[in-house]
Amino acid sequence: MALHADRCLAHRRAFTLMELILVLAIMAAIGGLAWPVISGAYSAVKLKKAAEQVQTALAKARVEAMSSGMPQVFRFEPNSPRYTITVVQDETASLDSTANDTSSSSAGQNSNTPAGTSGAMMPNGGQSADNPCEHQLPDGFIFTSAQRSSDTRSAVVEGQLSDTSASADAPPVFFYPDGTSLDAQITIAGDNGRSIAITLRGYTGITRVGEIFASQGAK
Repeated sequence: MALHADRCLAHRRAFTLMELILVLAIMAAIGGLAWPVISGAYSAVKLKKAAEQVQTALAKARVEAMSSGMPQVFRFEPNSPRYTITVVQDETASLDSTANDTSSSSAGQNSNTPAGTSGAMMPNGGQSADNPCEHQLPDGFIFTSAQRSSDTRSAVVEGQLSDTSASADAPPVFFYPDGTSLDAQITIAGDNGRSIAITLRGYTGITRVGEIFASQGAK
C-alpha cells in the first residue's frame, strides 16, 4: 500500500513556470479591468463626502443666524476649495448700537468704569467681521459655480457686505434669524471630471445633495 502511494507521488506533476506566468497574467488582466470600477467608486464616495461638508456648513450657518439673531452669509471662491461663514452686520442696528454705546459711555464716566476700558461692544459678541471663519474642502475638490434667487431683502443685505467682489458664479448665500434663506444651488467638482450639486430650499432651509454628474467639458 505504501509502495502504491509512493508511485502516485512520483507520477504527480508540479506547476511549470509557464503555467504560473499564465495564471499571474490572468490575475493581472482581471485586476486591470476591475481597477477603474473600484477607483471610480472610491472617488464618488470622496465627492459625496465633500458635498456633505458643504451641506453641514450651510446648516450650521442657518442655526447660527437663528441662535444669534444676526444674518449669516456663506461665501466661496470660484475654482478654489476655500469658503467662509461670517456674520452680516445690520447697518441700522449698528447705528442704534453706536448711539446706545455713546450714551452708556457718557454715563459710565460718572461711574466706577476703569480707565482705558471702552464701553462699546461688538454687535456680534466680540467676533470681528473682518476676521471671517475660513474653511476648505478636502484636497482635490473645488467650488465651480452657484445659482441663487434674489429678492429685495437679499439685495439690501448684499449691499452691506464690505467685500463686493463676488462674481456672478459665486453669489453669497444669506441665512436670516427667522430661519429662512433663498433658493440656491452650489456645485463642486473633483479632479476626475465629476461634479455634484448641493441644493438649498430657502423657505425651509433644507439642503439636499444631488447625484454625481460629468463636469462640463469632461469626457
